[in-house]
Amino acid sequence: MGRRLWEKSGLFGTNVHMMYDIEKIKAAISRNYVFAEEAAEAIALGFASGENVLLWGPGGHGKSAMVMSIIAEMGMEDETSIMSFGEGTDEAALYGGLDMEALDHVIQYFPENSFLAKRIAVFEEVLDAPPVVLQSLKDTLTAKCLRKGAQVYPMKTKIIIGLSNKNPLEYAEGAGDDNQRSSTRALIERFGIICPVKWPDYSKSAYMALFEKVCPGEELGQFKGVLAEILANATAAGNLVSPRTAVKAYRVVLASARIHGRSVAKEDLVALRFLPGLEDLADSIKADVVAAMERQKGEQALASCSAEFEKLYTEYEAEVRVIQLMQISKRVSALLDRVAAVKVPDSLTSQRKALREKIAQLAEDASAKALKNVRV
Repeated sequence: MGRRLWEKSGLFGTNVHMMYDIEKIKAAISRNYVFAEEAAEAIALGFASGENVLLWGPGGHGKSAMVMSIIAEMGMEDETSIMSFGEGTDEAALYGGLDMEALDHVIQYFPENSFLAKRIAVFEEVLDAPPVVLQSLKDTLTAKCLRKGAQVYPMKTKIIIGLSNKNPLEYAEGAGDDNQRSSTRALIERFGIICPVKWPDYSKSAYMALFEKVCPGEELGQFKGVLAEILANATAAGNLVSPRTAVKAYRVVLASARIHGRSVAKEDLVALRFLPGLEDLADSIKADVVAAMERQKGEQALASCSAEFEKLYTEYEAEVRVIQLMQISKRVSALLDRVAAVKVPDSLTSQRKALREKIAQLAEDASAKALKNVRV
């Protein structure tokens, strides 16, 4: 079966044949997200095995949207319950609402209106719920049914996908008193698959990959790389720029150019100051733009010279005629002068130096080869 995982009975019932193709699930996520292969595999494993899944990581990485895109791909929207947790969440909200008519005699709920009646449950910010709710949820997941006094309602839920911005293990260790920590750990253990959702790094190239993925028809020209570098620098300085904020930044820069009736210019990047979390960049952004543009210009110039070097080296390797070798040596010397004249920031000086050394060696080798062939 290769990478296809089949579930013919059990997880989704004996009359339902569900196929979980990990490549199909990855494709559903990869249309709009980068660096999400691990999350896709974790979710696929959850559906195939019936283990609950907990995805956690910084906000703005699309955890909820990823899950819903997979559920939509499977055609399971009608079988899915989505619930957002928070400090105000109580047992009544968790279990479908309080039965007010029975309140004079007993506390009971309407579980048929809750996640318990759906085959798939998605719990957003599940670790933000009060400890009493987490304790109740843990008990229900353990028993596979709601038990509240005389009220018993069996779970129809086959898989729960929990989402959180918090590291579950760190959260469990810092949760209240010993009893609360124990209950939280016990709840987290009900999620057999736990996967962090974050990028491997937040470098310029990572943001560039995002732009290429989600903004394919919108061009910033040379400023795409400049914007990516600004966002990478902001993150490196301790101000994490999430993928969601990065896409907003891209669109805001484009919008700034449009409302001013011009192609994107460095002045448009100053509009980033209006984005939440990027306000502090206002004072430094102009200098950052200039520095990024200089670096990009230097990178492009060095790339052009490097390509010319590769071409000359290929010619040198194949050439045996003296006059042509001397011509190559002359062109290599001219290229060496070009590289020496390229202005680069400190971060590119070592790259320029290495290129100059390779070119100088080629000039020497070409002259030596020409001289050798004259003697022959």
